[in-house]
Amino acid sequence: MDRTRRICAALMVVFAIGGSLPTQAEDLVGKKAPDFKLMDCEGKETTLSQFSGKIVVLNFWRTTCFPCLEEIPDLVKIYEEYRDKGVVVLGIAVNDNPTDVDNKVQVLQVEYPMARDDMATRLKYQIKSVPHTFIIDRNGIVRHHFDRKTDKKAIEEALKPLLAQKAVETE
Repeated sequence: MDRTRRICAALMVVFAIGGSLPTQAEDLVGKKAPDFKLMDCEGKETTLSQFSGKIVVLNFWRTTCFPCLEEIPDLVKIYEEYRDKGVVVLGIAVNDNPTDVDNKVQVLQVEYPMARDDMATRLKYQIKSVPHTFIIDRNGIVRHHFDRKTDKKAIEEALKPLLAQKAVETE
């Protein structure tokens, strides 16, 4: 009986804390993307809200993840080709040593913004594996996600309808 009460109490805490969090990353599609404050590779604060009015390709990755490293060149190309059209790629390195992240960014010639993950951001986005990429529209709504390695063509397909949209002014 005591064990049952402890399990019930634990479940109540989990539901109380996580009640507003999505249970899976795809649950975010169609909803406002959770904001975050992370440190970038230069030690400056990076937030999702600083990219308001832009389309954001938000990519969670890890330096030891081979599929992650394979898709970064495509993300670099997306950033180079679409940044003048209001698209920003934002990488978030998950569970990595800052030196390893800096080295990979340099070797892979990553020009787009790169931040270092904290557990809270990973929980908000329900990241259970990497790579994981979200496409967020100009109004901050998650429109698409990829829960495995993706490529330039798939990201471009997800971007097409969003490029024609304008940001909606909110008060």
